[in-house]
Amino acid sequence: MTANQTTHDPTIKPFDWNEYLASHPEVGKYFDDDYRVVPLALPLRAEDMERARHGYEAMRQGEQSLVFDDNMLVKYPWSDGCDYVVRLERNGRDYLICEAILNEHPEFGLEWEASPHAAAGWALADIDSLAGRGYFEWRSDDPEDGWQWHF
Repeated sequence: MTANQTTHDPTIKPFDWNEYLASHPEVGKYFDDDYRVVPLALPLRAEDMERARHGYEAMRQGEQSLVFDDNMLVKYPWSDGCDYVVRLERNGRDYLICEAILNEHPEFGLEWEASPHAAAGWALADIDSLAGRGYFEWRSDDPEDGWQWHF
């Protein structure tokens, strides 16, 4: 396994991010090899995933910054680039937010985030916002203090 494959949770199938990025050049062109995999393994109910997809469809009418591609959520900022990709997987009836890759390329990515944990929090906040549930919460006004996922 390469450094950019998952190894964190035996219940989550291994995933090769290099292969994903190579087969999705519209996303991969922003990452090169400058990314970090952040394991998450967080539950998401099927109805909340459906709400997130509907929230995405409504939001798509305005800004095009979030894209659902199969079971991936891709974040494009206002400028040219890509901040993160979140991988979701079916887990029985529901879903599992498996992990995120965070762009660490100095031109496009989240290099301004001091910790991958805080950067992953922004990805989870986007999912929670689309689902309209309130699972996600920052612990304080400073993202470096961390976040909680209430399920």
